[in-house]
Amino acid sequence: MARAQREAEDIRNQAIAAAQLQAQMLRLQHREGLLDRVFKAAREKLTTIPQWSDYDQIVHHLAVEAIARLGAPEVRIRADERTMSLLTEDTLAAIAKETGVQVQLGEKLERGTGVIVETPDGHRQYDNTLETRLDRQQEALRPLVYRLLMGESL
Repeated sequence: MARAQREAEDIRNQAIAAAQLQAQMLRLQHREGLLDRVFKAAREKLTTIPQWSDYDQIVHHLAVEAIARLGAPEVRIRADERTMSLLTEDTLAAIAKETGVQVQLGEKLERGTGVIVETPDGHRQYDNTLETRLDRQQEALRPLVYRLLMGESL
């Protein structure tokens, strides 16, 4: 009788542990689904950033940051059509003066919003498009976004 009670207790404990594990897995799946939807929505909103009133300043920052990351004495800036229209000769001169790097305008990007800076021979590049920036920062942002979704303050 005692052995049967121990076996019943073991079976009950295993069932409880399995149920707790299943509940934790469901919570994690729900969390991942929420985060995936948030980042998908953010990616869709990236295309509206070029309409912001301060987009010219954003472009300047993207270019300067990419040039610093690339670390080359001479660079070519490639950009999407809207961004390309903001990279005037005056803007390129200001970026060159700020960075101390020789800057020229490259070809239009077929995909992405923002800039890619590359060496003139094209062997090295730094992708600073908004989409790539989000990809680079997504893992670090996930816990913060989830806390916000759950109503916590940062």
